[in-house]
Amino acid sequence: MVWRSTSIPLGISIVLGALGASIPTSTLAVTLSGKITGAYEVYEGTVDPFDITLNGVTYNTGEVTFVLDKDKASNFTFDFDTMTHTYTVGLLLDSPLLKSLEAPAQKFTVNLKGPIKSVEPSNLSPDSVVDLKIFSDTLLGNGFFDPNQLLSSWTYENIQINITNNNQTTIVQGNDNTVSPRCSAESEAKGEGKVDAKLIDPKGNPTPIKGKGKTKSGSQRSSGSQKRLNQFSVNNTSSCVLDVVGTPEPREILGSSLLLGLLPFLKKRKHLAKNCAN
Repeated sequence: MVWRSTSIPLGISIVLGALGASIPTSTLAVTLSGKITGAYEVYEGTVDPFDITLNGVTYNTGEVTFVLDKDKASNFTFDFDTMTHTYTVGLLLDSPLLKSLEAPAQKFTVNLKGPIKSVEPSNLSPDSVVDLKIFSDTLLGNGFFDPNQLLSSWTYENIQINITNNNQTTIVQGNDNTVSPRCSAESEAKGEGKVDAKLIDPKGNPTPIKGKGKTKSGSQRSSGSQKRLNQFSVNNTSSCVLDVVGTPEPREILGSSLLLGLLPFLKKRKHLAKNCAN
């Protein structure tokens, strides 16, 4: 779900130095550029019990839980060129009420986007390794339930204030007076937040909901190529990528890895061709 407001909303704290940032980027000695992107490994939390009316009958939900829906792509981007934070997450929402009605966990997708308010530390310099804290200001979002389930006609609205910590982030020199983030095998993102949203029924009636949650990304990267290279260049922009095990690697990485894997085979073919010619 999505978080609001005065409390730290659900976000991801990227160990590389991404969780929450409190110093305006205007105070940085240099301008931060590039991106931090990743796939969620954890996105979970609880929502306080609330009343809901289904088919004319009002029920209390009991404590609602939500966890990551592994069948859906769930990812985030911190874009320091546009100072924008976006994310999309697929969730499974469950509660004692759903169980009593013998309804499965409800599949749910949330999309949020908003400005990055500030980043710390303020004295970023090339060739340093820092824990970046990124503060996202007033992320606006909405959500919808998958069709053919109990809540398929319901929607969701949310305002979220987010803090993300991305640790073990390497800062590298960019173009002109800029620096960019790079990931290492030790880089992770972690976050926590508060839910302050509205669940809207098919007739447009809103029900306020409140809760809390947490996120994580980067801790389950596998050894080898995924762990070896979690940084690459997209359109000449340095980036930090935190992907989970099984997530396709960036094309640049795949291309070089594939070529390296084919080299022994190509050398053997060349050797055989030479022998045949003789």
